[in-house]
Amino acid sequence: KQTVFDAGLADLTINYELNVLAKLENNGHSIQASFLTGKSNISGGGLPSRFQAAQLHFHWGSENLRGSEHQINGQKYPMEIHIVHYNAEKYPNASTTMKKP
Repeated sequence: KQTVFDAGLADLTINYELNVLAKLENNGHSIQASFLTGKSNISGGGLPSRFQAAQLHFHWGSENLRGSEHQINGQKYPMEIHIVHYNAEKYPNASTTMKKP
């Protein structure tokens, strides 16, 4: 499936802080940084609320074409980063969101 441009979407606002305190760990299948401080967030672009960054982790593979979980125009890449966010206008923190459906 090809990527499609949608001119009707509002601008995506990315408000990431440069300095945050994070816990870095090897969880057995990835390297994960869980944010302990900061209010880095994204909003707009069709999102219904402001979403705060909770953690980031990586996906990589043993071969250059097998690391990413997602594709862009059918192309896989050696590594992918996931920045995990939660709805900061609906939940007080990330752990609360994990208890909800």
